[in-house]
Amino acid sequence: MTRLGPLVVALAVACAAWPAGMAVAVVLLCAGPHNWCEARYFLARMPARWGPLRPYVLAGGGGVALLAASFIAMAVATTHGQASTDAVWLALSVWHTALVGWIALLVTLRQRLPHAPDWGGMVPPALVFLAAAWAVPLWASVALVYLHPLLALVFLDRELAVRRVPWHGAYRATLACVPLLLVGLWWTTATPSAAAVASPPELAQAGAFLLPAGAAAAVLATHVFLESLHYLVWIVGIPLVTAAAPWHLRRVPLAMRSRGWRRVLAIVLGVGAMAVGVLWIAFAVDYETTRQVYFTVAIVHVLAEVPFLIRLA
Repeated sequence: MTRLGPLVVALAVACAAWPAGMAVAVVLLCAGPHNWCEARYFLARMPARWGPLRPYVLAGGGGVALLAASFIAMAVATTHGQASTDAVWLALSVWHTALVGWIALLVTLRQRLPHAPDWGGMVPPALVFLAAAWAVPLWASVALVYLHPLLALVFLDRELAVRRVPWHGAYRATLACVPLLLVGLWWTTATPSAAAVASPPELAQAGAFLLPAGAAAAVLATHVFLESLHYLVWIVGIPLVTAAAPWHLRRVPLAMRSRGWRRVLAIVLGVGAMAVGVLWIAFAVDYETTRQVYFTVAIVHVLAEVPFLIRLA
């Protein structure tokens, strides 16, 4: 863990120097494997029997399914020009409101379980986000794009606090340096030429369209840096801290429930591994289209992180 700081600095330097190249390389190499590792982690945190957790689990899973389906439907309608700009903005505002309402429901259900924290401090940020969702829905959407990678850092922080206490201080010291690295990244990535070879989907996902053209490279570099940290946590950090190989099922509660469940989980992880291979092939055949499809469907794993994070709190 003491080597984490230099690694994060090197990652920031690479993103500042080659934002477009890193945007391609990081997604190409890490998008599929990180989803597989993340799914394995969530399976390990799912209790064998839900008991009092049943309402929470059903609310979490149902919310993920409904919000993901509606988001994908919006993306498809927008891509094919089936909705006007005003309709898209309204749909985004409603979707963000439903997202906040779902999170509020999960927090309420979590409050009924043992060792529930005080969530009162989250009310003002939630209200600010709701106001932004209706005033500037595109800005709210881009804010979620940048918030999502930070959730992985919270997961790792929680795991270190429980499993690797001696590493926790070094990790938090590294996190404290991340804002300084972002300032340095914007300072050194000053010209738009560095992002000239980036494709529109990459710049659009990073939210470059909301700022002047001269900031495109810095915006792209910031997004790639945070996404790289996200991938680093799920592919390296979490497996290292939990000391559990992603393919090892003996510590998964559902796998210990019965031999049948163990087989089901083995099949699920096997299919997931094959999906990673298919994703790599698709990237090689048509990178831009595959990237657009992937980051649309990836809303499923983004939403899935929320109930697990709230339960860990």
